[in-house]
Amino acid sequence: MGTPLLQDSSAPPAPKRRYFISAVSAEFGALRKKVDEVLRFLGHESESMDIWGTEGGDLRQVLRDKIDACDGLVQIVGDAYGAEPPTADPDSQPLSYTQFEFRYAQAQGKETILLFAAASARRDMPAELLDLPPEGHPDPAAYQAERRRRQKAYRAALRDSGHLRHSFTSDLELENAVLKMRDDSKRLRDDFREWQRQLAAGQESLGRKVAAEGKRSVRNTLLILGAIAVVMVLGLSAFQALKREDRSNTDTLAAHLTNLDQQQANARARAERDFRAGIEQARAIRGSVARQGEIDRVTAEHEYRLGAIDRLFEMLRRGYHRGEINSITAEFQQIFDAEGIDAALDFLRTKEDLVIANAERFLSQARAELRSLLVGAGSAELEGRSEEAARLYEQILAVESDWPEALEAASEFYWYRSLDVEAQKSASEALPVAERAFVLATRLNDRAAASLEHHKILANCRERLGNLALTRKELEAASSHFTACYEIYDRLTDAEPGNSVYQANLSISLMRLGEAAKAKGTLKLAERHFAEAIAVAERMPAADTRDAAWVSQLHISLGDLAAVRGDLEAAAERFRKCWEIRDRRANSDRDHPGCQLDLSIAHGKLGEVALTCGLYSEAEEHLTAADAILEDLLSANRSHANLRFNHAVSQGKLGDLAMARGDLDAASAYFESAEAIADGLAASDPSDVVWLGLLAGSISKLGDVAAARRQWDDARVIFESTECILTYLRSSNPENV
Repeated sequence: MGTPLLQDSSAPPAPKRRYFISAVSAEFGALRKKVDEVLRFLGHESESMDIWGTEGGDLRQVLRDKIDACDGLVQIVGDAYGAEPPTADPDSQPLSYTQFEFRYAQAQGKETILLFAAASARRDMPAELLDLPPEGHPDPAAYQAERRRRQKAYRAALRDSGHLRHSFTSDLELENAVLKMRDDSKRLRDDFREWQRQLAAGQESLGRKVAAEGKRSVRNTLLILGAIAVVMVLGLSAFQALKREDRSNTDTLAAHLTNLDQQQANARARAERDFRAGIEQARAIRGSVARQGEIDRVTAEHEYRLGAIDRLFEMLRRGYHRGEINSITAEFQQIFDAEGIDAALDFLRTKEDLVIANAERFLSQARAELRSLLVGAGSAELEGRSEEAARLYEQILAVESDWPEALEAASEFYWYRSLDVEAQKSASEALPVAERAFVLATRLNDRAAASLEHHKILANCRERLGNLALTRKELEAASSHFTACYEIYDRLTDAEPGNSVYQANLSISLMRLGEAAKAKGTLKLAERHFAEAIAVAERMPAADTRDAAWVSQLHISLGDLAAVRGDLEAAAERFRKCWEIRDRRANSDRDHPGCQLDLSIAHGKLGEVALTCGLYSEAEEHLTAADAILEDLLSANRSHANLRFNHAVSQGKLGDLAMARGDLDAASAYFESAEAIADGLAASDPSDVVWLGLLAGSISKLGDVAAARRQWDDARVIFESTECILTYLRSSNPENV
């Protein structure tokens, strides 16, 4: 009979230790949770602290206190520098908080363990989104490059120090590295040697059986190991809780992992022997074409087998270090050893229904517990308790990071939340919220079973980030996000050609690409994107587009492009079509603020064209209507940032009309109103380029009034103030002006 894969032990467990898990939160938040899971599996406790760079004050004393309460520190070393204290230690070079954690733990004589992340290791955010400066920094690229240089030097110093470190390329290798931290006692080593001796005897018996089957040896070995892996996977949830409660089972874990390395090496060696034999036989074939064809076939089969071996043993390791080896796996091995693969598979078939039922029950119970938090998060979201909703969603995902239902709900929550933050505050403050939505949507779509709806969620997050980038004048980033969004909807419409929602979003993504191109000044490319967007819309049923908000926005985009080209007649026609749609929508729902705001913007566009054409009465009609709608909306919410922005724009247009009529007093009053609104917005977020651009424009128009009155000194001072703002905007990003 074979040896059970996990043996009992009466040895007392190793003393419980407490470790501080150190990592840059934005880069390795998920992997830090994984390290925590493995440490707890080994019977230890853990401590950590999320630092995102937005916290106030100096956090070093908080970190000292946390590390002092721990026995050791485990640090995941990546490419990101992370947040840093507000002031550097005068006795050392600048350190990030993460670097400080390691240096402090080392200085206190704590046990320190380094886990070096390879480029292929999983990260929470793309590299280009890490180590970015605060909003308004004059040179973001240089800021990021300097922090990457510091982190690179830190990694090099750790390597050169000779400190023991473990490198990892995948989650599996990270888990294995942490598992090596366990205390391997003499008794464990003795047990391991005895286990190896018994296993070797079993392998010798297995080898005799396999050798008798000749050339089928490699195929049968893979089949045998594959069958064992199937049992492991089927049995995982039903026995996982039992395994993790039984501390004695962990005493042989390291031995099993070491043995798997040897088994994998043996399997690869057998595959190499079969490969060499196959090549020798192929070379004996007469005819160069047939000979080369057989060599190519044998080589391709060999490469496939090596890949299959590696995938299989990775699956086996995952089962061991997660505690997913169960009694069914052990009995399967015993039956196979005594009676062969057919009997073992017959046994497995008798257990399949039970194992699957148990697994479903355990998984269902875990998610049933979490569902109460999920319902709570959704309820908090509905009642406007956004901070509480976010806290609950993060709690759920910390426990069940791959639960599709939670990922979908949380991603959509953050997506909608970013819209609200932008409207109430600014695009700068909305950006990290939208990025969190994108991270969760990406994780949702990384699953093999991702649905078309999940792809749509990811596309929406891409569009959201693109819109924010466009608002912030980050035009390359905007184009990148809009292109990714377009590619997703292009695939979705191919999958479901009759889906009007996908068709509409395909048209919208093309429109966004056109807006980004127009902002870059590439008008021909913008025109092509807008034409493609219109073509998609025209292929859709009229009922789906007649009163669609996105179609009205498409008319505005085309009207703006026509105005840039100087074709005011075409611009007016597009703005008129936009107004017709928005007027119908506003009349059908007079209490909907969004519809009313859209109508105000359409009035403003028509008034602007009329003013340019010298049609002052028509301009006054539309501009006054636009301003009246905004005043009414603001009466219900004076702090709404987006409404205030549009009101400032509206006041500025009325001032332009007054200037055109020669009424300088009225123009000055309107421009002063616009400047006061813009100044309040800029004060609320001095880093927001949109607010600053609005302020500069409003001040400049007051300078125009002073110049028209021949108040030259006043005009000069005003224009100099405007230039100061524009210089700052240009220094932070040339695309801003």
